[in-house]
Amino acid sequence: FEFGEDAVSPDVCSVSSDCGPNSLCVQQTCIFSGNPQFVLTWEGDDDLDLYVITPVGTTIFASNPVDSESDGKFDGSGTQDNF
Repeated sequence: FEFGEDAVSPDVCSVSSDCGPNSLCVQQTCIFSGNPQFVLTWEGDDDLDLYVITPVGTTIFASNPVDSESDGKFDGSGTQDNF
């Protein structure tokens, strides 16, 4: 996943003001803010994937990062693979 023009790179942060507009600092990583917002965090070597199904039935995940109908976006900031 390449970051769009309004995306915030996965910069290290201490507080949300360290991040760009419409972004939050979560576990020292800038992420997009949204409504609703889902954040998956874990420790260890397990390989986890986050899938979110929108109300219209579109699945948003690393290989399908944008739903234009709901304006939902998979950020991927801070992931091991940085999608």
